[in-house]
Amino acid sequence: MANYFDLKSLSTYSHLSVKTLRKYLSELSHYRVGGKILVKQSDFDEWIERFRKEPRVIEIENLLAKISKV
Repeated sequence: MANYFDLKSLSTYSHLSVKTLRKYLSELSHYRVGGKILVKQSDFDEWIERFRKEPRVIEIENLLAKISKV
């Protein structure tokens, strides 16, 4: 069974403000039902993954090498 959030509930789930969520509505799959905006949890989770940043391993290794020389 799919979970759907209104913007207030999605704000609680995501720790983003309702204002920020409204800003991204053009990029985020959503439904308008009776004037209410609903977002499917799996659609939100997929969308937010686009913002994921992977650690830069090479930079960390270089920093550790510099520290060990000191």
